[in-house]
Amino acid sequence: MVSRAGRGGTGDDAPRPSGPAAPSRPPRRVAPISAGSVLQGRYRIIGVLGAGGMSTVYKALDLRFPNVERVCAVKEMFDGGGDETTRQGRAAAFEREAGLLAILSHPLIPKIFDYFSEGGNHYLVQEFIPGQNLETLLENAAEGFLESELIDWAVQICDVLAYLHGQQPDPIIFRDLKPSNIMIRDDRSLMLIDFGIARAFQQLQRGTMIGTEGYAPPEQYRGVADARTDIYALGATLHHLTTRIDPRFETPFTFDQRPPRDYNTRISPVFERAIMRALAYRPVDRYATAAEFKAALLRGRGGGTRLRSRPTVTLSGPLTESTGGLAVAPVPGVRARPLPSRVRPEEQPVAPAVSSAAAHAPAPAERLVWSAVTHDEVRGGGTLAGDLFLIGSYDAHLHAVGLDGTPLWQFAAGRGICSTPAVWHDLAMVGAEDGAVYGLALADGRLKWRYRTSMAVRSSPQLTAEGNIIIGSDDSFVYNLAAANGTMLWRYRAYGPVRSSAAITDDLAIIGSDDGFLYALAQDSGRQVWRFATGKPIFASPAVYGSVVICGSLDGSVYGLDLARGDFRWRVETGGPVVASAAVDGGCAYVGTTGGRFLALDLASGERVWEVPHGGRVTAPAVLTPDRVYYGALDGAVYCLDRANGAVVWSYVLGKPLTGAATLTPAGDLLLIGGTDGKIHALATGELPPAE
Repeated sequence: MVSRAGRGGTGDDAPRPSGPAAPSRPPRRVAPISAGSVLQGRYRIIGVLGAGGMSTVYKALDLRFPNVERVCAVKEMFDGGGDETTRQGRAAAFEREAGLLAILSHPLIPKIFDYFSEGGNHYLVQEFIPGQNLETLLENAAEGFLESELIDWAVQICDVLAYLHGQQPDPIIFRDLKPSNIMIRDDRSLMLIDFGIARAFQQLQRGTMIGTEGYAPPEQYRGVADARTDIYALGATLHHLTTRIDPRFETPFTFDQRPPRDYNTRISPVFERAIMRALAYRPVDRYATAAEFKAALLRGRGGGTRLRSRPTVTLSGPLTESTGGLAVAPVPGVRARPLPSRVRPEEQPVAPAVSSAAAHAPAPAERLVWSAVTHDEVRGGGTLAGDLFLIGSYDAHLHAVGLDGTPLWQFAAGRGICSTPAVWHDLAMVGAEDGAVYGLALADGRLKWRYRTSMAVRSSPQLTAEGNIIIGSDDSFVYNLAAANGTMLWRYRAYGPVRSSAAITDDLAIIGSDDGFLYALAQDSGRQVWRFATGKPIFASPAVYGSVVICGSLDGSVYGLDLARGDFRWRVETGGPVVASAAVDGGCAYVGTTGGRFLALDLASGERVWEVPHGGRVTAPAVLTPDRVYYGALDGAVYCLDRANGAVVWSYVLGKPLTGAATLTPAGDLLLIGGTDGKIHALATGELPPAE
């Protein structure tokens, strides 16, 4: 699977690991506290308000006040593992931060009521703020915002930043300013929330950690932060609110190439100049203080035109969430355009979404048997369920077609689908770029359950023997969901988006992440058993054969690891990033690379059994028969190789790049594959008689 969306930030503030883990206690698994649970004998959990990479925020009732209903927000911060000294240092830092926040007094900062540690995690009890954050408000603001309204909000934020930056003896740099951390109360007043990564430190002190990619300035990635760090983040926030271009899905530090008035001509030149100066690449070129930025914004106050900008695709109407599901907004970054059959999932018609171009019997010499047309690119793999072929498309639908190309049913997600579906009993499950994992009735595509993560899901669900699915998300979590109803059983936090799919063994789920690590997690608990560091992100899905785990990395290598401990066994450098997952059988691994080569590797030693160079880069896994290897390539061709020696038996050019995995029918006579031409193709696999 290759997603066509750009890489987005994880939004967490944890440092990204740079090498193999030292011996230590593994990170704790992250599972939400159930409603009704009581913390410290005082705070009864009502439900989840939101979740991030290293924390979850709950709505709770303070039982200390029996005669009134005192609602509060309890922020749970997870212990990230490590040795005893490291954990003690984190606990001490948490106490210092809690004490610091407790003495702050500003109308735009929530009050801190209490803090404590329990079960190895740390908790901050805060004032509950009713309302919506600016990110949610933006998604629902079809008419946009008044420029004067935005300036008024920005001025209020400048005031609270000036208060924080003016703390003595040490200034407080917020470091994670973004729309989702700004609450709008029902009276339209502001509140700056989530001080989870705020710290008191000396000006220009090194060692600070990155906030949210896209909103964080360049120097913050080098561990440098001062008042101008928050000024840049406020500028990025205003740019997002005026243009609807989410900076998390753009090339970092390219705001100078996207002036707001290029996308929204209703922005005044004065307002644009203020935003662009705040976004200057060099700190010295920005406003030096929040007060300076405020003065520049006030010079532009007075705009009364609503700031319309390019439209966004919104999710279809409300759904009943599965237990533990979190609310999420549509994930930006995918091309938005009207879809021909956008309907609410709960109102899903059983009607064709694909049209069969050739559902008739082929002529004797035809390799291409039929093609079925979707409304956008098909970049993921498909799954067979009896005579049903399930495959997703960037037209935001999961399509079900018969083996003759006849359309049977469709399901509309909120965004494109490049996840390969899984089938369990009478259910089909698939992830989508709207951030959701869906459970659908196999017979007609009706929605049975939905679980929402907080970012796009490009990983594919993998079934365990217990009837659960393991799946990753761009929100950096690996999830274990019950296939029957979508209930979350546990989740594990990595340090980057999880676009790989898991390899499932008797007791482990092994999965890669953009952080460059391959993780082995216990299926029953989500506990980390081992992890292995490669040089770059892992998009490929690992495979297991006997006691060997094999996986490719964007560092250009294929690795062989010990299944039990994750120990290094061998490494093969391929000459190009490895995105494709390996197919394993008979003591060999078969894998393509973006360097235009296809390899057969001995699993015990990593030695090349054979190697085939050709012009097409390969980004999808192969499918095997006892004597053949089949795969698609970016040159638009499907290849059939002799498994014994790599000789090309046949190739067939479909035209557009093929980035999804191929599927063989049970009889092995048809190869089914989707293409970026927006079609599903069925090819005959056998030897064809010569054309007359």
